[in-house]
Amino acid sequence: MARQSNPVTQALFAVLLLLATFWVSITCVAQSTTRTPPIFSYDPTQMQVGLTGKVTLPDGLPAAGAIVELVNGMEADTSATVQSDGTFALPYPVSMVGSPSIRIRMPAFATERFEYTRGVLPDVQLRPAVSVSGRILSTSGDPLPNINMTLSTVTHRRGPKGEYISLRKQSEGPTAHEKQQTDADGNFNFNTLTPGDYNIQAYGQGLTAYTAEVKAPAAGLEITLTSGTGIVRGYTLDYATSQPLAGTTVTISRSRVPAHGSMISLGQTTVSDSAGFYEFTGLEYTYYSLTARREGMLEVPAIDTASAITDPSGAWLSNRWPVADVNIRLYPGHRVSGVVRDGRTSQPLAGVEVSALSINNKDVITQTDAGGRYSLEHVVGGGGDRLFLQAKKEGYEYATTGGGGTKIREVILGMYDTDVAVDVDLYPEEASR
Repeated sequence: MARQSNPVTQALFAVLLLLATFWVSITCVAQSTTRTPPIFSYDPTQMQVGLTGKVTLPDGLPAAGAIVELVNGMEADTSATVQSDGTFALPYPVSMVGSPSIRIRMPAFATERFEYTRGVLPDVQLRPAVSVSGRILSTSGDPLPNINMTLSTVTHRRGPKGEYISLRKQSEGPTAHEKQQTDADGNFNFNTLTPGDYNIQAYGQGLTAYTAEVKAPAAGLEITLTSGTGIVRGYTLDYATSQPLAGTTVTISRSRVPAHGSMISLGQTTVSDSAGFYEFTGLEYTYYSLTARREGMLEVPAIDTASAITDPSGAWLSNRWPVADVNIRLYPGHRVSGVVRDGRTSQPLAGVEVSALSINNKDVITQTDAGGRYSLEHVVGGGGDRLFLQAKKEGYEYATTGGGGTKIREVILGMYDTDVAVDVDLYPEEASR
């Protein structure tokens, strides 16, 4: 007859087996957490070096003095200098935004660019630089100083059906994008380039932008910029009364370019006259956006127009539509007034602090007078044009149109509601408990 095992013995054996398994797992975790961290840890508090490497000249000698930069957009975040033996150690930044790249630059040599990967950068050998240089002239042949210039690598071309065809592989790394302004004699010189095809752009206030493709190296280029003939004009008006608003500052910005490259923001500013009239002349044919500012007034995204070339934020100028008539309406916000009373006795309360949301997301604040009266100017609505109003006084439960405290009635601010009356009741703190 087979011997039967004791149930108590089986249970004890199972418990011992479970404890042994738990001990082994704890030991493994402890060993793994005490291992030496990798050289390039992602914790900047443990390791400050983010990238190392070696940079040499075309003849193989160390490129001592070259600058290695980690770039976010156009600006360098962190940098390091190449040492006498050609090596560098680039600090790891505390924070990075977007897709940073590595830029290596040295006078007389082409700027080299690489995708940023933390660790060790393969050895880099600098190449002699080539340049794209020339002058910017007016139609009368005079040099044009302070003209904005950009030069960027050609990455796409249009195919036979108008489609964009990529000319670069992702493995080729970041592309060049250089900016500068012409000097007093209208000269420009991009002199840290590698041979290749580039888009060159030139643009200045009141001038037609120039965009073309150029092959580097190139010298002695002469670019002529013509004056624009487009006009944007109109009136600045009070939204509610349609009365002219003299002294309004109007800014026009050219926010697009006709071909290739980055967005251009070219701003001109003028002030409306006594009739509220403003005008911009000498504009090239492209798209413009408009903004208006006046003390105590809020710009409204609603524009009247006498032509078919505008949208709610700007205007197109073209050969067909060389003039845009754009009226910009502003409004002063609302005047909110009323009386603050004791909720139990209905007596007016003096010295109550009353606040509301005002223009530019700032609060306008006042205090009630001896009769409990208050008045707030330039008030605007919050979400859904709702009035945000708050009243508080020491010894009383605060009142608000928002959450918490004593509830003030909800008020929706209509565009034409110039004067809004809101009375408020405050209750002593002990009475609200």
